[in-house]
Amino acid sequence: MQTGTTYDPTISATTTYYVTNETTSTISPLGLATTGTGGYFTANASHRLYFNVVNPVQINSVDVYAATAGVREIVVVNNAGTAIDSASFTAVVGVNTVPLGFVLPADTMYAMKMGDASTVDVYRNSAGAAYPYTVSNLVSLTGSDAGVSPDVYYYFFYNWKAQTPVCASVRVPVTGTVTSPTGIATLSEAAGLKCFPNPSNGMFTIEGLNNENTVEVFDVIGKLVFQTTTQNPTCIIDVRENGKGMYQVRVTDKTTKTVSVGRVVVE
Repeated sequence: MQTGTTYDPTISATTTYYVTNETTSTISPLGLATTGTGGYFTANASHRLYFNVVNPVQINSVDVYAATAGVREIVVVNNAGTAIDSASFTAVVGVNTVPLGFVLPADTMYAMKMGDASTVDVYRNSAGAAYPYTVSNLVSLTGSDAGVSPDVYYYFFYNWKAQTPVCASVRVPVTGTVTSPTGIATLSEAAGLKCFPNPSNGMFTIEGLNNENTVEVFDVIGKLVFQTTTQNPTCIIDVRENGKGMYQVRVTDKTTKTVSVGRVVVE
């Protein structure tokens, strides 16, 4: 709904919101940025990249280059070969930036591979890799499982995006309370107030003010378009720059706490 240090909604009834504080970290690239010498691999889904996690890591995405369209799966397994996490995506021909959101604890010999049921047909480098690829104190790609020259082969997953996992506090309820004013009167001569001309061209006058008053004008969607505080018996209002339409005028007597409301038409 909202991120940032402030939130200023317009509400008509008491409403509870929930606030959490999140700490984020820098998102870092990892691995080869793009393809090089090599080709599309179709034989099987067993080949993989090995990596070590030094401290808990969040792998946000990788790029996969597909020769054919269709559903693919990316799987992370641990050093025992057990699947830890996976993500499916529908590939298009060419580059696919695949959202992953994998959060992994510190450990060694993780591997990222295509799912066993996937049609592979994705690109891998057969030369040009230079392991390790490292984000300091976080994660390191250490090699491939190629039978020949594993230190120069690079399988499938390019341009990793990794970071320290987002840390979020427990959600805290914050309630915006709408309270009824002491009294509500119609903005009319019966309340001792005059609003003229009405309709107007956007400039009109309120007469008959007593004490110190706050005068506010809202458009049809509830946006505050004019506000002033005055001790004068007369207040001139100009909303011409806000265009034609119906406006609500609210006058709050700061001494008696009485609120008078009415509508004006701008033509």
